[in-house]
Amino acid sequence: MKEFIHNIQYFFFKRALKSLLSKNMNHQGMNYNTAQTIGIIYDAGILENEESVHFFVQKLSAKEKEVSILGYLEKVEKGQEIPTHIFTKNDLNWNLIPNTEKAALFVSTDFDILICLQNINIPAIEYITAMSNAKFRVGKYFKNKEPYYELMIQDEENGSIKNLIRQIDSFLSNLKMAAA
Repeated sequence: MKEFIHNIQYFFFKRALKSLLSKNMNHQGMNYNTAQTIGIIYDAGILENEESVHFFVQKLSAKEKEVSILGYLEKVEKGQEIPTHIFTKNDLNWNLIPNTEKAALFVSTDFDILICLQNINIPAIEYITAMSNAKFRVGKYFKNKEPYYELMIQDEENGSIKNLIRQIDSFLSNLKMAAA
C-alpha cells in the first residue's frame, strides 16, 4: 500500500515538474575559471556524503568560490537535531515537492554552477535541480533526466558521492569554454 501511494505521489510530482519546466531559463556553459558562485545540493542521508561534500566545499572555497549547500535527509530520527543547511522528508508537500523557505531560496539563487550529488534519483533533489536558476547544472546521469542538466556524468566506477565529486571536479577543471 505504501508503494502504491508513493507511485501516485510520484505521478503528480512528475506532472507538476513538467508544467513548471515550461518557463524559459537562461542556461549556458560554465567552468571553474568563469564561475564565481556554486551551489551544491546533495543526499545527506549517508555520513560519508556529508564528509565528502564538506571537504569539496573547502576545496572550492580555497579557489575563492562562493559556495552554498543544501542537503536532503530522507529519514529523521525522533528528537534528531537538523542542521540549518538540511531539509527533510517532512518538508515536502503531498506530491513530493519541497515546501520550505530554504529550498525556495536555493532554487531562486542565480548560481553560476549547480552541482547535484546523489547516487539514486531523489524526487526532492530532482525538483530543486530542475527548477534552479543556476546557469550550468551538473550531476550524475539518470535516464530521462537530461532536461534538468547541462552536463551529466556517467558514474560507473563505484557509485560513491566521493567518486562523483572527483569526476565532476575533473570535468569542470578541464572544461574549455569557446570564445564568444
